[in-house]
Amino acid sequence: MDIESSRLIIEPVTLDDGQMLIRNPMEYYYSHQIPYELDWPHDSLKVLLPLYLEDLENDDKALGYGPWIIKDKYKGNIIGEIGFNGFDDHENTLELGYQIIEKYQGAGYATEAVEAICQWAFYQGVKKITACCDKENKASQKVLKHNGFKKVGNEKGILIYEKLRKVYEKNYQSTNS
Repeated sequence: MDIESSRLIIEPVTLDDGQMLIRNPMEYYYSHQIPYELDWPHDSLKVLLPLYLEDLENDDKALGYGPWIIKDKYKGNIIGEIGFNGFDDHENTLELGYQIIEKYQGAGYATEAVEAICQWAFYQGVKKITACCDKENKASQKVLKHNGFKKVGNEKGILIYEKLRKVYEKNYQSTNS
């Protein structure tokens, strides 16, 4: 299951891919025949992977509710990652996070990826998506605002945003891989 937007392919991290990224990231690049990125995977993804993979081992329905890899649709190179952490069953809420490799920042990739993955999540029945960023991170604030997130809090310099589900049509493309 991949999400496709105008310039991006966004792929959920599978159990096999996640294990490769932990053991030997170079194996991941080689097996997928994609150009190597020195600055990827980010430290935040490396920290999240063991917990996410444990969830995947226990429940294959966790696929999609963790990290996703953002790739350039035409060149195949990795742009960064996006994904969810902290699914709340009772509130039907997800927490969104994303990281774009520095050399690709400022080109609108984060905005495009956030839009696509939010549409996917809302189509799955999620009612609310939250996101946090540092008050100094103007670029991330712009991405969230552009995607319809509203600022709902400020905790010690960390801004809290949320986006509520509206009636969405299936206007993203999903492909089975």
